[in-house]
Amino acid sequence: MKRFHVLFTLVCCVLLLGAPRAFGQSQPLSTWSLSSGNYTFTDWLNTNPAGTYPTAMMFHMVANIDAPATEPAVGDFNCAYNITSGARINGLGTGGLAFINTGSTLCNCNFVGAAVLALNTVGRAQIGVTWTSSVNSSGSRPYALRLQYRLSTTGPWLEVLSNGVPTEYVAPLNTSGVATQRTISATLPTVCENQALVQLRWVYFQSPVFSSGSRPGITFDQLTVSSNSTTGVATNLAIENVVPVSPSQNTGFSLRVRAVDALGAAKNVTTATTVSLGVNSGTGFVSGTITGTIPAGQSFVDLTNVSYSVAEPGVSLRATAIAGQALTQGVTAPITVTGPPAYASLAGVQTAAYAGVPMNPLTVTVFRPDNTVDANYASNITVTLVSGPGVVTGTPTVQAGAGVAVFSNLVVTAPGTYELAVNIPGVPQLRLPTIVASAAP
Repeated sequence: MKRFHVLFTLVCCVLLLGAPRAFGQSQPLSTWSLSSGNYTFTDWLNTNPAGTYPTAMMFHMVANIDAPATEPAVGDFNCAYNITSGARINGLGTGGLAFINTGSTLCNCNFVGAAVLALNTVGRAQIGVTWTSSVNSSGSRPYALRLQYRLSTTGPWLEVLSNGVPTEYVAPLNTSGVATQRTISATLPTVCENQALVQLRWVYFQSPVFSSGSRPGITFDQLTVSSNSTTGVATNLAIENVVPVSPSQNTGFSLRVRAVDALGAAKNVTTATTVSLGVNSGTGFVSGTITGTIPAGQSFVDLTNVSYSVAEPGVSLRATAIAGQALTQGVTAPITVTGPPAYASLAGVQTAAYAGVPMNPLTVTVFRPDNTVDANYASNITVTLVSGPGVVTGTPTVQAGAGVAVFSNLVVTAPGTYELAVNIPGVPQLRLPTIVASAAP
């Protein structure tokens, strides 16, 4: 009987995989409005019926095992939550749930997967996400659970960045239990504020490196999505989201100036309000983009490519309203500005290309004097034309994150020979080898 069951399952999988997929993944059956309160997820029973899901949430599966974080979903998880083998999502009661992949599949013959949450954020700002994860089944492959977002039911998933890097839980290798538990927190990008629909995805995936052995089970629990109402009167300014948290000397960083009430909750200004950034404590000065305007009916302005001139601890910056609504000054917590970077390197360089066709990704990595990657480097890096018959298009300027910038769609527009330069604030300019562009076939 067992042999028949296995054979039947394999035949079903072959038939399903060989036939066109009539059904893709579903969307969450409801949307949680943050105006009604925080969203929480704290338990999921293994006796919950197959095909049921937490409020405003859906579990998805992917076609390929060990898929990267960009893998699209192909179907819903519709198996029981108490199965003990195969690719699965298990209910853990008050411990939430757990994702685990194995080399075998059940039910709809796909692999896990992701949890997707649908939110309505109209009238809400400062949206925070916190959850806990741990390893409940040890493995030797590098798996993680990463937070992503999008503003519709279709399209690519975008990373939620914390200090310039993706927000994720990375499973420690070959261990499990309480010692592996971590609490992960992030603030959603401001584009997620005041939206009729925001989807969040926690995707279980393998890092894109060769590995073998078992895959770890990762738990997902104690989720809270919080926010503040933008209704009310703004009385103060606050400085939020300094990225990176410890900038490098004379290299760009970003921050947000927010209109808030006395308790620090975001509130919209009633008239366009111009703010200016200055030094509250420290021996240096700020430069770059140090003024901006909060539009009427909104609560913030982002200032990018700010820089500070001296490497020292205890630096605090001050935001002042210089026009528009009268608001009390806001001051940052103390910031440590580290020493400048030393040099940069290039990877993915090519010497031949087709005109009008994106080149292979070019990676720029910035290093400190001790030859470690400068995790505090977040300046805008730009590829410019030195000589050549066309121009450089695509995305020639990329903001570095944790010392790394990837140019994924650089294009030269006409056939011919090109000299390109990479301009990296704080370190010497780099020249690319000569590139010969041919007419596209």
